[in-house]
Amino acid sequence: MDAHDGGLSVAIVDRPHWTAFLQLLHFVKRFARCRASAGERLTLIVAVGSEARQRMYERAARHRRVIEHCKGVPEPRVCTRYPRLPPTFAP
Repeated sequence: MDAHDGGLSVAIVDRPHWTAFLQLLHFVKRFARCRASAGERLTLIVAVGSEARQRMYERAARHRRVIEHCKGVPEPRVCTRYPRLPPTFAP
C-alpha cells in the first residue's frame, strides 16, 4: 500500500512451468471487479525470474481476452526482479 496516493498493489510470482497467458488471465479475472471500482489505484504486478518470461507476460497482457477483463484500467505490470515492498508492520 502506498500511503502517498492511497494506491494498492497486488502481486503474484510467476510459476515457470505454467503458461504465462493462463496465469495472467486468471489473475486479471480474479481482480476484475476490484479494478473496476478502484480504477488506477489498484495495480496488478507479476514478478518473473527472467526477461524471456517477462516478454511472454507482456505479450499475454495484450491479448484480447486479458484486455476485456481490464475494464479500462492499465494492463498489469511485469517485473523481472521481485519488487521491494515496504514492510507492512514493524516488530
